[in-house]
Amino acid sequence: MARPAGQLLLLMLGTAALWTGATGTGSGSASGSTPPGSPAELVIVPANTTATEGNTLILVCVAYGDPTPDISWLKDGTVLANDSSRITVLTEVVMEQGIPFVQSTLRDMRSRQRVEIVVQPDNGTFTEGNTGIFTCVASGEPSTPSIAWWMNEMELYNSSAEGRVKIYQETVEVKGATFVVSYLEICGITMDDAGVYSCSAYLPSANVTSGEFRVSVTSALPEIVIAPANTEVAAGNTAIFTCVGLSEPPPNITWTFEGEAIANDSRTSVYSLELEENGVVFTVSLLELCGVDLEESGTYSCVATGGMANTTAYFQLNVLEQNAPDIVIAPQNTTLDVNNTALFTCVALAGSAPSETTISWMKGGTNLYNDSRVTVYTTAINEGGAVFIHSILEICGVTLEDSDYYTCVAGNAFGIDYSNFTVEVVDTGPPDIVIAPSNTDVLLGNTVLLTCVVAFLNTPPELSWHRNDTGELYNTSDVSIYTSTIEEGGVMFLRSILELCGVELSDEGLYFCQAAFDMNPDRTSRAYFYVDVFEENVEIIVAPADSAARANSTILFTCVAYGVPLPSYITWTFNGTALSNSSSADYSLSIYHSQFQVGGAVFLQSILEICGLVEEQSGYYSCSAESSAGNDTETFRLIVQPLAGPAIAIAPNDTEADINSTVIFRLRRLRQPPAPTSPGFSGLCGVTVENQGLYSCVAENSINITQSYFYLNILEPPTVAIQPDDTVANYGDTVLLTCVVYSVDPRPYVPPNVLWYRDEELIANSTDAGSDGGDYDAFTRSILELCGVTLAETGEYSCVANDSIGMSPPATFNVSVFTSVTIVIAPSDEVVSAGVTSLFTCVATGIPDPAFSWLLENTAIAEGDRHNITTVTEVIEGVTFVTSVLQICEINFSDEGTYRCVADVPGLSDSASFEISIQDVGATIEVPPMNVTVVRGTEVTLVCGAMGAPLPL
Repeated sequence: MARPAGQLLLLMLGTAALWTGATGTGSGSASGSTPPGSPAELVIVPANTTATEGNTLILVCVAYGDPTPDISWLKDGTVLANDSSRITVLTEVVMEQGIPFVQSTLRDMRSRQRVEIVVQPDNGTFTEGNTGIFTCVASGEPSTPSIAWWMNEMELYNSSAEGRVKIYQETVEVKGATFVVSYLEICGITMDDAGVYSCSAYLPSANVTSGEFRVSVTSALPEIVIAPANTEVAAGNTAIFTCVGLSEPPPNITWTFEGEAIANDSRTSVYSLELEENGVVFTVSLLELCGVDLEESGTYSCVATGGMANTTAYFQLNVLEQNAPDIVIAPQNTTLDVNNTALFTCVALAGSAPSETTISWMKGGTNLYNDSRVTVYTTAINEGGAVFIHSILEICGVTLEDSDYYTCVAGNAFGIDYSNFTVEVVDTGPPDIVIAPSNTDVLLGNTVLLTCVVAFLNTPPELSWHRNDTGELYNTSDVSIYTSTIEEGGVMFLRSILELCGVELSDEGLYFCQAAFDMNPDRTSRAYFYVDVFEENVEIIVAPADSAARANSTILFTCVAYGVPLPSYITWTFNGTALSNSSSADYSLSIYHSQFQVGGAVFLQSILEICGLVEEQSGYYSCSAESSAGNDTETFRLIVQPLAGPAIAIAPNDTEADINSTVIFRLRRLRQPPAPTSPGFSGLCGVTVENQGLYSCVAENSINITQSYFYLNILEPPTVAIQPDDTVANYGDTVLLTCVVYSVDPRPYVPPNVLWYRDEELIANSTDAGSDGGDYDAFTRSILELCGVTLAETGEYSCVANDSIGMSPPATFNVSVFTSVTIVIAPSDEVVSAGVTSLFTCVATGIPDPAFSWLLENTAIAEGDRHNITTVTEVIEGVTFVTSVLQICEINFSDEGTYRCVADVPGLSDSASFEISIQDVGATIEVPPMNVTVVRGTEVTLVCGAMGAPLPL
């Protein structure tokens, strides 16, 4: 199978465009001659080339013209000539179609060996029994390489694969270049020949491997791509089986029961058709058995036949005896509020007559029928071959007269099953708003959160937010409403949070939270509150008072400012002139600045100190605070008195103290005689509320008596006024916990910090939802949101508040995360025939959705060649059911034993056990030999196909 040399030349170099024509007169003609006086022209020129260092470089140039041109080679402008050590130039005249061409070949020889594969094999797909041929072409320097073939990284030789592999190799020379061509021939291809192949060319010190190519093999036998599954059907019902086969050409599909062919009759129908998908043609066949009876239980098969071969899939049909329905999900006792809608669900396993099974409803022993308020919905659902009847009883706008006992009755011709439950209707009146929003102050541009919580019995009311002058509020870019249902201590609550983002002055006004049943005014509650929006401000909150001091003494003035934003600085003036740090021989003046924080609020403080006062410093002083919000100025007067009788230079100011703390009052006495008789310090240890009151300090000497009055105010740390109750939440739910703190703080009021802890560890990202109250006391509300709770959120929680006065005792409560799991439908014990495919179904419900695993003799079953596990989740009447199906293909005796399906949720699991027993299937001849007529002395082949478990001989 070698290629002609001319073809290899065209493969390597492409087709050159040649000039041909006819010249001369008379009867003769010339073809393929060069016109006389033709200019030299290059017809094949070297292309840009990248070469590996050490390899041999070969460049070819072809020209023609009259007279015959000379070809020379240049490198960087320098003419190259033959060099015995490396460079070789070979020039020759070649005739093509009678035209002389000049061909010049430049070889730049290196000492290293070079190998190159110029033709690589392609991927191939073959049918079993066919022959595959692959070609690999290589070249090398300085000698011709050898070629080897590889399959899955194992080298192939002649006679590999039981003599089916043959390797041929030949050498071909084209235009002075030598190539080696190797052929790989695989005869009678089988499935074992499928894999990844490659060829490699090598010299003693150089080698190269082709890119990988893949050989795919398709089966010559028909393939059943979808086989019927083992099925259980109640007597009298219809069983339908599907079989899909694939072969080339498409196979013919037939059906058997206990080894006998199945034909169409009044209760049996076989439908077949060919279906093309993505270019592949399948044969699809359906077997329908109507009104099956117990005698039709047994072993069935679908047989796909293509040519002289066939493939069989066996399955079991188990016809169940007729039985009465069984209620598997029954309605529960219920308490409802008037005017609500009641929904009750009853689910029954249909038994042996699904089409004849019905569910009816009774109240007080009397049948219920559809009317203006009562509606019954009934559907049948097939799950894993079992038929369930789902019925829903809906009663709209329940009244007190609807209180009674009710019955769900499921029945068919073989019996009934029933379940009783009670309904109690109560009139709770308007909804009870247990936590109402309070009046709120908010800074312009900030965000405010407001909470409204309503308790309800069964059906939650409609909870909405309104502005008194504009109507109901909805979610917008600036308004967000979050609503959730929670259960605490067996009581249901509906909680809604209103978030106003980036409030503006126009957002100020009267609002209310409204809870209503059926929008009935007599069953509606409202909670009003006012939102007050204030702008940026700056204010001096502690200013010096008018003062008198003796000459040569020292005096301190303190100025404290607060604002939003915080003032950038405080300045001092004396009689309108700005003051700064200075000193002289008689006095010195110093100004100190600092910031301090109280309860999360930051204050700017400035102290003016004048040492060695002189009478000229009497006058009017001022301190001024300034920010982008404006400025505020406080003015006071200082009188410097000449030396005289005693004076109180520093008197105690009005003071606030924490309970049980110690208070010390300091007096500074003037330093001229006679000394005053007043002590310099006075203190109160462990102050209580009884120590609150008006105090004075008195200084006296022989000249006069002076005194100063001040007030002592006793402050208490914050306390938790409302704390969350112990809470139980479903796994994955969002939990909102609210803590309301009462606190007292000096003007201006600064809300306390509220901290949350779980098992004594601080929790980040809680939200202060706002505060309300007067200038000195207020309630602060903080909300802790736990999103998608897991078992890790279970624990002891506490909220603690602290401010500049102190810290509250912790308010402690517990949060529990609830999970559950129940298997509602479990596989039953089965006896199956060896070689068939069986399905086993397990259905569970839980919180959160359970995950399934399957075990055989307590060993986990992994998906593989014979085991497939499929999981489906669906919601029925608000309840989530997770279904897991275990498929075991070609069952054998190793599959016999005790199985378990296990449904898991975090912290819990439920399981169901069942037994699988394997039974033998007797040997049967499925494909008997056919009558054949042959010529004497010729070869004849007879085919006989049998089945059974174990496999017959």
